[in-house]
Amino acid sequence: MTFGNALLALGTCLTDIFISIAVFEDLRNRIEDSTAELHGAIETLHGEIEERQKLEDDLRRVKDGLAERLVDEGQKLAALYDLTFMGSQTPSTADVLDALLKKISEIMTGQFACFYIVESAHLRLEKHHGLTKELAQVLENLPASWLAITVPLPVMPVTATS
Repeated sequence: MTFGNALLALGTCLTDIFISIAVFEDLRNRIEDSTAELHGAIETLHGEIEERQKLEDDLRRVKDGLAERLVDEGQKLAALYDLTFMGSQTPSTADVLDALLKKISEIMTGQFACFYIVESAHLRLEKHHGLTKELAQVLENLPASWLAITVPLPVMPVTATS
């Protein structure tokens, strides 16, 4: 091999090395870009996972709340059924009203319950449960507007029964 041929071979090798280095640099840049894209995608996925977990927690809380509400409403319906049954078993209207008001007060977890008769311009306290005598006197006659009803209520004749 002559010096010229050796020099030519060395030049070819150097060219191949420079091309290999350029290809390597290009591959390294592409790998870095792909890695950066993957890191971005992973961060986005982590954000989506957190958001979904929060939504799942919110849904679980809503579901639990609805389940509690359903149980509560079921208990109220059962109590109303008891009231209806009790009303059908009690011979006296006054006894029915007393029992109903007591049960309504229990169901609604209130201290007292009132039953009013709607008369043309006012409400007349017919029966109550849990009111003091003084409070019952104050609430004995209320204006019909106290109900804040915008639809006129039909006034039915009241017949005395015992």
